Amino acid sequence: MKKARTGTKKVLAFVSIIVLSAILAVWFTTRTTPAQAGDTQSQYAVNESGQTYGSAAHAQSIEAEPDLILVESTNGLEGYVLKTDLYDAMGIATSSEHAAEMMNRKAEKATDAFIASILEQTGIDLGDKNEIVFTYIQLNSGLFGTYSDLPEGVTVSISDFLPDGISEDIVLNALEDARVVNQISIPVYESDGRTIIGEFIIG
Repeated sequence: MKKARTGTKKVLAFVSIIVLSAILAVWFTTRTTPAQAGDTQSQYAVNESGQTYGSAAHAQSIEAEPDLILVESTNGLEGYVLKTDLYDAMGIATSSEHAAEMMNRKAEKATDAFIASILEQTGIDLGDKNEIVFTYIQLNSGLFGTYSDLPEGVTVSISDFLPDGISEDIVLNALEDARVVNQISIPVYESDGRTIIGEFIIG
């Protein structure tokens, strides 16, 4: 009986050591792994230049995103854009007032592009109707959204500034020119952050 009790004690002691080791391992991991504190940078691969790369889909903040963010380029290839390029091109606003200023500048550029396109296609100069065209661009088909500084219920139609007989295709071409004028292209790289494989369009 004494031998059996001795053997049981040894087994219990061995199991206790394993359990204690597991507890210590978990404790040590939670203390030393940044990802446990929400630092998703530790989850990304790192290239030879020391840049992290991967998808930013699960990052909790801009700071937690990788240096090279996974995107699909215009040619259909998957690659990476520099986070610095991406946010510089996006022009992150620092306040609601700054955001409104940025959107108005975009609408002004789009207005100029629309007027120039109509002039090129038809010979009609809308320069003296800049303000009403600007309002049309602001309101049109979600190009830039509806601006809060416009009076409620304001509507503008093509017939308000273009003569009858202008085809829908001409207007659509002008709207496309207005849309793309604010687009910015940035390079798409392989994971090395140096080899360019395409471009990514913003705007």
